[in-house]
Amino acid sequence: PLPQGNTLKSISFVNETVGYAAGEFGTIIKTTNNGSVWENISAQTSNTINSVFFIDENIGYAVGDSGLILKTLNAGVNWSQQISSTNFNLNSVFATDQNNCWIAGDGGTILRTENGGLLWIQSTSGINNHLFSIFFVDQYIGWTSGNYGTILKTTDSGFSWLQQTSQSNDHLYASFFINQ
Repeated sequence: PLPQGNTLKSISFVNETVGYAAGEFGTIIKTTNNGSVWENISAQTSNTINSVFFIDENIGYAVGDSGLILKTLNAGVNWSQQISSTNFNLNSVFATDQNNCWIAGDGGTILRTENGGLLWIQSTSGINNHLFSIFFVDQYIGWTSGNYGTILKTTDSGFSWLQQTSQSNDHLYASFFINQ
């Protein structure tokens, strides 16, 4: 993938024209013209970034290998590393607003913040399977999915998670909901 050649793992558009993609070796690229041209952005890490998510044109998160959490407040110009308190690979990030954000990762890791990432709290998922996707329809209701057909649902902002039946043993890499 141009302009840098590294494998990309995630993409997040904040509107019709502005988007970000992320991947191996700390790669983050940005477009401001609907993907016609992409520019490299320095994330100041060599860790693989597995997921990128922007709340608006300025505020975004990127998560990756070895517990990496990055946040930008200025459209990716600068990134600050946040403390995840885990060494597990983090695979997916999703935020509903400037304060509430969730992360899913290896070993059943689920992290949540209610203060824009100043403090990340580990939620009890009750499983050890790798989680690859996390998605919320509002501040309270969300799902995460992963290895061996794992699907978990929360209705209390991620304080607790209930396992759901997927009727599959396949790995579930993404989830998306239109409503509850």
